[in-house]
Amino acid sequence: MTISVSRPAPRVAQLTIDRDEKRNALNTEVCTLLERALNDSLIDARAILITGAGSAFCSGADLSGGDVGEFYPPMESLFMSIRRAPVPVIAYVNGPAIGAGAMLAAVCDLRVVSPTARFMVPVADMAIGVNDVLVKSFELQMGGSWARAMLLAGASMSAADAEATGFAVRPSMFPRLELPGVGSEAHDSAEFAVALAELCAAKAPLTVRNVKMEFAHASGEPFSEDELESARQAPWDSADIREAAQAVAEKRTPEFRGE
Repeated sequence: MTISVSRPAPRVAQLTIDRDEKRNALNTEVCTLLERALNDSLIDARAILITGAGSAFCSGADLSGGDVGEFYPPMESLFMSIRRAPVPVIAYVNGPAIGAGAMLAAVCDLRVVSPTARFMVPVADMAIGVNDVLVKSFELQMGGSWARAMLLAGASMSAADAEATGFAVRPSMFPRLELPGVGSEAHDSAEFAVALAELCAAKAPLTVRNVKMEFAHASGEPFSEDELESARQAPWDSADIREAAQAVAEKRTPEFRGE
């Protein structure tokens, strides 16, 4: 299997691209299997964590198997499913994320990086076209200067750069998150990624869905106005909003059901 699925924490599904021999490069089959695993996990997961096996997150597109044009539709379908997923999708970038790998990380809602993470999108070196969704996502997530440097000149972004620009999150942003203080830095970043996914999984599901849909203006607007309005109203009509108020009164952590 090129995609392995595990459950590292309650209500968290981890999808691992398992093609270490190819540095986890994406092809038509991998995109299709990853999209299927994502959709299957949405049955009960409230957060999705995507990572790569071995020392790379994703080295880009593996176009050795056929027509370059055949790869684009399944890749776009995968990216659309991530945008439309009603739960947070977190990329744990455990190593280099190049080309399509950097695009995969960018389309996720949050990114956690290991010290060995590195981002490059050398589209101008490979005569590959990009759409407005990618450009907008990069511009909003890392800033216009970095986005232009990467897309026009092939700049490389390190893990430290990713955190400094806000493209990646860091543990200091979540001071109440309890993190294991053992192991190497790379091990700790993996633990942080799981802890962050578990934290997201505990949030009110209807509000999370609403927030994700409102952010869709930077993701190709994959939702209709009717879908957006329905998602905006749902949290106000839910049992979860009453549970939140009751939990505050009882001085306990709320247990959200997404109802």
